[in-house]
Amino acid sequence: MPYEVDELYGCWRWQGRKSDWGYGITKGRKAHAVEWEKVNGPVGESLTLDHLCRRRDCVNPGHLEAVTQAENNRRKYWRYRVKRSKCGQGHSLKRYGIRTPEGGIICRRCQVHR
Repeated sequence: MPYEVDELYGCWRWQGRKSDWGYGITKGRKAHAVEWEKVNGPVGESLTLDHLCRRRDCVNPGHLEAVTQAENNRRKYWRYRVKRSKCGQGHSLKRYGIRTPEGGIICRRCQVHR
């Protein structure tokens, strides 16, 4: 997979073809979904992948979370993101969180374990 690792934030920035919306594309599919499935298996039918780092070209499975579309829509808004206190694994974002330039927040502890 053609991606470049952002050493500061841990994002795997897709270097290949991108959609009009900025998502990486490979073999007619979103590149982040392909990477997610390698590690976690298929995303449930009623779920979508949320970029916790808010970087659409990031394909790091550790920066993705399978959520409902309604939850993904809520997370788009800054006022919701700043209220999050824990990552999907339950780690304190106050202690382990790091903000990306796009306003996302990722867990440094989860990054180490992925």
